[in-house]
Amino acid sequence: SEGSSRGLSRGGGSDLDVAVEQVIRELETGTVVDALLSQAVKRLLLWEGSPNLSAKNPHEFYRALASHLNSFLETKDEESEEGPRHMRCLFVLTVGISFLLAFWQANVTGPPAAFPSFRSLISPCEMDSTTEREEEDAWNAWAKKELMVDGCDLIGSCSIPQYLILANLLLVESLQGLKKKSDKDLPFTTSWWACRTHYAHQRILAERSSSLYKAFTALETELLNLSWENLDQALVHTMKPAVQLEFGLAKYAYGHLDHARQLFSEAREACGLQLHLTGILGYRTIHQAEPKAQMVLLANSESKVKEIFNAVNVSENNKTSGATFLSENGSEHNQSSDETKNIHGESDILMIPKLVGGDTDKVDDKGLSSFQQAVILAHCLEVKKSNPDDEMRGWQMAPFIEAVDSQQSSKFIIRVCCQLFRIRWECTRSRTKHRAL
Repeated sequence: SEGSSRGLSRGGGSDLDVAVEQVIRELETGTVVDALLSQAVKRLLLWEGSPNLSAKNPHEFYRALASHLNSFLETKDEESEEGPRHMRCLFVLTVGISFLLAFWQANVTGPPAAFPSFRSLISPCEMDSTTEREEEDAWNAWAKKELMVDGCDLIGSCSIPQYLILANLLLVESLQGLKKKSDKDLPFTTSWWACRTHYAHQRILAERSSSLYKAFTALETELLNLSWENLDQALVHTMKPAVQLEFGLAKYAYGHLDHARQLFSEAREACGLQLHLTGILGYRTIHQAEPKAQMVLLANSESKVKEIFNAVNVSENNKTSGATFLSENGSEHNQSSDETKNIHGESDILMIPKLVGGDTDKVDDKGLSSFQQAVILAHCLEVKKSNPDDEMRGWQMAPFIEAVDSQQSSKFIIRVCCQLFRIRWECTRSRTKHRAL
């Protein structure tokens, strides 16, 4: 639309509303590249009075950009021509999220995408390809040195490091700096995304950074003690356990196992999930003559909470396109659900044991939400971290893996994480090693 093409042009808050809606729409559909290429994002990075890039000095650009962002965010509503402050804060937040998700996709999750070079985003005109590549390499080298805080080296090759530098400037320095002065105009998830920025930074470092952990802990305390009273209860049932689960995973990354275990338990209770390990007779191989006791995870959810999470899943499925396999009713189908109940490859070991007996009706193989499946995998990680690295540990993890594998529908990322747990376990067993490889 015309308003979208103008981005943050002068003339009132309506253009800003359109810019925010455009970026959010691209993020929700997973098209991060389109969000970065939008005119609104480029307008934020190319403002009147931006420094001359011919100096090839990244320090100069980031110092000027930080000053511009402070002016953009702190200007009072009656003095600003860009729109109300709460919309300006939301716009900076969405742009920062775009750069953070692009960095994470390029370096961790995939899939590969043609992300624009940082120099092309901040250059007002077309550049010679050779010159642009040389200057991009120089700026990337500077960015990598900036990311190596507290003497910690990068864990490996890091692409588009400028994106993480910019995400930190937008989500941490600018918005958190404004929060110290006044937080009434900031979205309540601002600190959450700042934590995610610190966590992404930590994950690309070979050692644990004390300064990043200190900043992360300060925001963690704020978020875990956040008052949820003024929010919609359906939102609380999804957001609160999500915060607890994410911080639990972060605590594992920092080696704080007891705190992580506590947060996982709180997330499980908040999402209404009930877990119970028990033994049920069943068959583990196709040639097994008599059933033997199998360790099985009984996972059930409270009916009221289950309805809330199912409603959230339907809403998410309606927004998702392209990247997942969808069944006729719009939910994501677990492609492996048919093959997991049978053999896979040349192995005669069933991927999910065939159960017999009176307790099989207690096994919920289709009613768990994606978030509840993520909580089960978090508890699987807890089992892995809490037990010695021997053959028994894999069998203790197996009920959690099989509980998620047996679900008729799962998010793509949940399915992949579950498969990674299974592959690492089956690689340790001679009868399933070939299948795992």
